[in-house]
Amino acid sequence: DVVEGGGLDAQARRGVTSDFVVRLRLIAFAVVTILLLGAIRVALTTATVTHLKANLETKAGIERAIEVNAALRIERSVLSNTTRITRIATQNYGMVYAVSHDYLDVPTAERIAAERYATTMKQAEVAIESADIQTAASTSSYEIVLPQETLATDESAKNVDGATIPSARQVTAEIPAAQ
Repeated sequence: DVVEGGGLDAQARRGVTSDFVVRLRLIAFAVVTILLLGAIRVALTTATVTHLKANLETKAGIERAIEVNAALRIERSVLSNTTRITRIATQNYGMVYAVSHDYLDVPTAERIAAERYATTMKQAEVAIESADIQTAASTSSYEIVLPQETLATDESAKNVDGATIPSARQVTAEIPAAQ
């Protein structure tokens, strides 16, 4: 019978113990963790330095823009001086101030509509006055038909330049028949 013993030869053949392997793994994990934290720290420091450098460049750019703005304001003030412009215009180009002024009156749409309405109403009054008496005796009212552009766009009357423009509903007028 062969009986295995716990002698020196058996311990040498057994190899590395499990306690040693666990300790070796813990040491490797600690080293990797320290290296990873160091890499993260370096990355954060690099990002911070990069952003600080960019902020300094932006600040320098703003300072340059402020200086250029001040110079441009001075230049604009010099160039927009009316005395300087007048002197250049008269000396270099022979320009002089105008003696008389011409004005162009551009009427608004409301004013045009009011004028058309007034003209149409005058024409209607003339037509009614010159109408045949027999026609006037046969009817008690006339319907005044105005062009569509002279009527107000809404249902109520518009007041433009003192003239009231009626809506389409207000156009029919009662005129007493001639007797």
